[in-house]
Amino acid sequence: MRQPGLADPLSVVRAINILERKLGEAGLTAETSTNMEVFAAERLGVRGSEVSPMFDPAINDFSYNNAFWIRTRDVEGEIVSLQAFRRDFAGTNLADWALPWMMGLYAKRAELVVPNFVTPPPNSKSGQIGGKLAYHGELWISRNARTRNLIELIPKLGILLALTKWQPDAVWALVSQAMATRGHALRMGYAHFERGFLNWDWEPQGAEPVEWLILSEHADIEYIASELTRSTSKETTSA
Repeated sequence: MRQPGLADPLSVVRAINILERKLGEAGLTAETSTNMEVFAAERLGVRGSEVSPMFDPAINDFSYNNAFWIRTRDVEGEIVSLQAFRRDFAGTNLADWALPWMMGLYAKRAELVVPNFVTPPPNSKSGQIGGKLAYHGELWISRNARTRNLIELIPKLGILLALTKWQPDAVWALVSQAMATRGHALRMGYAHFERGFLNWDWEPQGAEPVEWLILSEHADIEYIASELTRSTSKETTSA
């Protein structure tokens, strides 16, 4: 069983500082909030569509302690990215818990979704993960953003903030095949990905019939922080 706490909290703090500094060098500023009603409004404004049920304040009991979101602005004040995180507890494991949880939220909004399979394929990593989990969703980066490496900065910043805030057993997300197979998941900071975690006969709006799971366990995220701190320190020394 994982021991509570961070193995190297200083590395985590330094890694967050590094990511924030790199965003600043690109002329960007990150802001966080726990007001999910504001997030829903911001999401509608920049993307022109409603927030997903997982982050809809109308059907979820959100507080400062179980959800937050991050907005990134450029020097003109324009929003160039959004992302959100929520904390949940899977009493059994992610494989058994995720689909009923998601279908319940869609049902609250009277949106029809029909799964093809009830559980992921055998030996899914999700069957080994349970307890305190952080779900990462609503990731959006504007095509007008002036730097191309935001996919390496913005999601990692969010994941590390989720680690600091909740110290979850794992952070997980659902992505398309293109996101999973073209290197985006790895660049975002996720250590594990697998096809077919969710399969739909009638998929949610904006999803694909076959959804990929990406996740990083607690130790994976701490490793990201340590590696980022070490590599940046080496770059500074070489310069």
